[in-house]
Amino acid sequence: MTGPEHGILGVVLAHLGFHQRWGWRITAVMGVASLLPDVDALSYLAGGMAFSRYHRGPTHSLGGALALSCLLALTCLMVLWVARRVAAQWRRRGPPPLWLDELAAPTGGPLAGFGVVAGASMVAMAAHLLVDALYPWPMPLLWPLSGARFCLALFGWADAGVLAILLATMFALGIWRTRSRRAAVGGIAALTAYVGARALLGA
Repeated sequence: MTGPEHGILGVVLAHLGFHQRWGWRITAVMGVASLLPDVDALSYLAGGMAFSRYHRGPTHSLGGALALSCLLALTCLMVLWVARRVAAQWRRRGPPPLWLDELAAPTGGPLAGFGVVAGASMVAMAAHLLVDALYPWPMPLLWPLSGARFCLALFGWADAGVLAILLATMFALGIWRTRSRRAAVGGIAALTAYVGARALLGA
């Protein structure tokens, strides 16, 4: 699955209930989290051989996802800490920009709790691993407990059906904002049905 598709999937998952409870911040967190396992793609900067060796490595495992989730949660807490202090300094001269005021809002939202951010991030990253397992590039899913690699290889690198379902779901989220959970559930159901149909038909 491509990077944009992973990002869309993270946003869709956020609308299953996270967004409705904690707002845009947790949606942004899950969108970023859904991309993080592919940080190993930066190995391409060292050449094709390095990419082939290191991509789909430890970051594409449950252990790697857990570590990345905790790292992202700590980063979010640091961002909140900095935003609140910058907003406090800004208020001495006047009202801060709306985006800064929203980011620094003293709520019990996602950036205020390590567990919420780490948990939501883990959901998005687990989804990344799950869908990547459908493509023909084995991953060490049980690392560091095992180096064994797994994949189902149901799809090619870019599948038009998967992309169409994700784009349609994003469009639905934008149109039916007050019913975004239903749109997200419908999109996930359609994606699951499509994967099941491809599996039954032998891809």
